[in-house]
Amino acid sequence: MKFKAIMNDNSKMREFLSVALTLGKHEPNIIIISRNDSMTFTIPRDSNKPFIWFDINSSTFFNLYKLEGVNPEDPEDDVIYCQVNASYFITALSNIKKAATFVEIKLQKEEFPFYTINMKIPSPNDQGKDFNISNKVPCLILPRIDWDYYELPYGTIPFDTQSKCPRFATFKRFIDSFKYSNSIRFTMRQDDTLSVEENLEATRHFTIFTKVKVTEYSNEDKAHKGPGISVLVERKKISFWIHSLSFHVPINLNCCIHNNKHLELFFRIRNEVHSHFIIPADYSEEDSDNEIETSDRD
Repeated sequence: MKFKAIMNDNSKMREFLSVALTLGKHEPNIIIISRNDSMTFTIPRDSNKPFIWFDINSSTFFNLYKLEGVNPEDPEDDVIYCQVNASYFITALSNIKKAATFVEIKLQKEEFPFYTINMKIPSPNDQGKDFNISNKVPCLILPRIDWDYYELPYGTIPFDTQSKCPRFATFKRFIDSFKYSNSIRFTMRQDDTLSVEENLEATRHFTIFTKVKVTEYSNEDKAHKGPGISVLVERKKISFWIHSLSFHVPINLNCCIHNNKHLELFFRIRNEVHSHFIIPADYSEEDSDNEIETSDRD
């Protein structure tokens, strides 16, 4: 069993570190799934909590990416599931911030399995000279019998509808402004509008974003031209995810509603890093309006 990945582009190294930093704010452990064509980072699943994962395209993101010897009978089925302590993993990668010029990640095993992270950073005093830094991060290789527990929900949750979100800074500002409500309702309509509504006892505070290009995925929903498709979710969970993102590149959010039971927010960076955040509907609050009323605000 051999795994090795190399990065020579510092901007991609920082994005790699940002993935670990983001997940480390949610859970103490990170699950790393290495396949021939991708490297996936996620956290242990909990049906009552949001589910987060990042997919990294191995063929374009890394300068070198090798995975072999896992399944000699079927190399196409090569896959490794590992669990690492987020704090240890982030600490080992932290020198990336010092303008690292080379990062190598290898999965090795002596008395126990571990990731060896080698990197080069330029010397601040001797121009043209690099420091070599090496860290070992213990990891737990997860047996195949446990893989279903960490399986990603590709294609398992039906899409009802999808839309683009406003600019990330604008979206973040509006979510932060809904600080007096426990939950937020997202509604998508076929007139290409996305409504984000704060439910309060006496009033309703909402914002409607237009021209967000709502895309329908269900034939039944295409015939549903009335109030639109909506889901009610906890504000704190969305707010925490937004503030946990550690990326320093422009983020263009997209939003999906799955069967009125889940809200998914996702974005891509150069089609190389794909981020997904799925939050279950909030059933803790009784919503007096089972149907969304259409009014002059539309």
